[in-house]
Amino acid sequence: MSEFLLINVFQPVEAIKVSKAEIESAKEGGLSAKMIRRMKLEAVDCPMTGKIETAVFCYNCPNFVRRVRGVVHCRYKKPENRG
Repeated sequence: MSEFLLINVFQPVEAIKVSKAEIESAKEGGLSAKMIRRMKLEAVDCPMTGKIETAVFCYNCPNFVRRVRGVVHCRYKKPENRG
């Protein structure tokens, strides 16, 4: 069993806007322009925000571990409700 959440990457029906700050952060992180261009067209169902986010947003997240063959490995764990 994997200790990470496995999140599938997909092509959204409508384009999602990507801020310039996210793109600059991805460039500083070592992504090539070609990979950033491709990731801007892809999306993931983010468990942390509960929304559909771009793959670039996911790459900049502190919970991002790796991306392998269209699957993002995320270390985010939902907080347990104690009550």
